[in-house]
Amino acid sequence: MIEKKRIDGVLDSIGKTPIIYLKNLSEELSIRLYAKMESQNPGKSLKDRSSKNIILKAIDEGEIDKDTTIIESSSGNMAIGLSRICKLLGLKLIMVVDPNINHHTLNLIRVYGAKVEIVDKKDHSGSYLKARLETVKMLLKSIPNSYTSNQYSNPNNPEAQKEIFSEIVTSLGTYPDYLFVSVSTCGTLKGILDEVNHTNAHTKVIAVDAVGSIIFGGNASTRYLPGMGASKHTEFDIYNNLHAHILIPELDSVAGCKLLLEKECILAGGSTGAQVSALYNLIEKIESNASVCIIVADDGERYLDTIYNEDWVQQKLGLENDMDDLSLVG
Repeated sequence: MIEKKRIDGVLDSIGKTPIIYLKNLSEELSIRLYAKMESQNPGKSLKDRSSKNIILKAIDEGEIDKDTTIIESSSGNMAIGLSRICKLLGLKLIMVVDPNINHHTLNLIRVYGAKVEIVDKKDHSGSYLKARLETVKMLLKSIPNSYTSNQYSNPNNPEAQKEIFSEIVTSLGTYPDYLFVSVSTCGTLKGILDEVNHTNAHTKVIAVDAVGSIIFGGNASTRYLPGMGASKHTEFDIYNNLHAHILIPELDSVAGCKLLLEKECILAGGSTGAQVSALYNLIEKIESNASVCIIVADDGERYLDTIYNEDWVQQKLGLENDMDDLSLVG
């Protein structure tokens, strides 16, 4: 039997993240812009919520015991969130990752005690996702008493993300007019849309995806930034009450990160930068003084060697000049 009481204090620290007013960007764009700081979860991302909910629900439903091996595909924040939860519970974890994982994340999940399987087989679009999922299936067949958290279709993923919207509403005292949500597994988007529909909120939800992702159709192509986009269609229903979606080039996501750092001194990951870029793309369609919220999904420190590294951006994303010339405006 797994003893959960000993980790109640740590688990209680997940969620209830602050929301802050972005004064400088608000004045520049003539809106009221807020940031939901999911980067201030103990694992520094919103995937702490999903990891906690998925694992604890599986324990309650008898799918996991103290001898179970957890298996998941992730090269980003879910890997860190699950590694922390499994460390706390004394559970074995195998993370299936790919070469796009950054060194910081890889080192973190190993420090938390996870075993790492690295796949190196790309599909026709240049993505490793198919190979990662096939490896998960193979491991499930070969390892007795194994369980996959399967963030791509597990309903306990979006269920955990519902809280983000309710916390935003509580902090603001009202529904925001617009909410930007980056997508990958689409668990966050699904959870937020469910809560918007449940509360009959007037909030217009805008999904932000990466160019090269096929979540909303189109052709798959190579992507380098973790945490956004996918080379497969989502298994969650994300079309009920979705206001709009927008595709952002990865270089523009980096520009959004740079702008957020310069204007508000917030160091965020690429999915947040994509939301900032999307906001600038759509600002002429947003009424003056509207309340707008973005979600800072994770902390930017784990991307110092990638998103915030000029050589990496030039090599991987095709930046022709230096980072000082990278801008969303002008």
